[in-house]
Amino acid sequence: MVVALVACAGDDAGTDVTRPDGGEAVSPSSAAPDVPPDEGGPHECVPGDGRDVRIAWARLRNPVLQVDSMAKDQAVRWSDGQWHIWYSNRTAGDAEGRIVHAVSDDWLEWDTVAPAIEDAGSPDVTRLADGRFVMSHQAPAAPGVHRPVYRAAASAAELAAADARPLFADLFPGERLIDIAFAHADAGVFAMFKRGAREAVVQVPTLVHSPSGSLEGPWMHVGDPDVGLFENYQFLTIDGAWHLLGTRIPVHAPELYRLDGDASDPQAWLRWTPLGALDVPEEEWNGGGTIAGIDYERANSAYLCDARAVDGYFYLFYAGSTELATHAGRGHAKIGVARSADLVTWNVPPG
Repeated sequence: MVVALVACAGDDAGTDVTRPDGGEAVSPSSAAPDVPPDEGGPHECVPGDGRDVRIAWARLRNPVLQVDSMAKDQAVRWSDGQWHIWYSNRTAGDAEGRIVHAVSDDWLEWDTVAPAIEDAGSPDVTRLADGRFVMSHQAPAAPGVHRPVYRAAASAAELAAADARPLFADLFPGERLIDIAFAHADAGVFAMFKRGAREAVVQVPTLVHSPSGSLEGPWMHVGDPDVGLFENYQFLTIDGAWHLLGTRIPVHAPELYRLDGDASDPQAWLRWTPLGALDVPEEEWNGGGTIAGIDYERANSAYLCDARAVDGYFYLFYAGSTELATHAGRGHAKIGVARSADLVTWNVPPG
């Protein structure tokens, strides 16, 4: 069971939301002083005051984003007057997938932005201290081996066109490293990724650290976090505390952890307090049976957006499917959303 982190405000069908209905706005956590406040801090999906952010909750219906092929591994952020979403995409005949970028005013309609990033997957989008957006993702380096890269740009819209730069070239040579996510902290930048071949029974979550805060490093291996079998990572701060969201495997359920140690000590980033699973409702589009213990993708590769500054709610984006046969065994995944006031009780859109 998840431990409630905030007081419950209740949930109902509601109306479309543009601004908070009173109360204090959520302040940016761990934002560098030179990060423009109108674009939010390194890990904020909305600006600190939620100004002008639009969520058409009362008119939404799951899945909120679906295409004729697989869509999952999403990262979401409000920037420059729009919602941006980046997601992994695969079609039936793909040797490799791609990262697709789409934009929306309020989540009702998503317009794809060209070009896609080919031969790439599992995007994570944050911001650097100088205000640039940064995307980390994996790309093929050799047959069966994917390695992490990053690209940085002045705006979210320019990430796909930015040059990709390799990460951790001197660490774990020849190994497959995927699901890279950054934590931009006062003690530097931390990164977590999963090591191991796709066929391996155990693929190890691994933590590295750049004390300088530069993505160019030098990077040092800190160790293996105490989270067990876990993938699709996201770092974020909630009420000033560092949290880690990921997907428990093999059941493919989103789980949340909190860092309770001294965040200035790199070794403390190996020890995480489990808060439990985020139990989103099953619907027709993401229900079904199981294959080898894996649910038919009720809530895979979840991404948590703290939008309390807008309307008092957290929003969880997640991928769902009713089968795992198509698209290289990943299923025809679609992206849905649920919201919660306390990270315990989740409601899906009423539209």
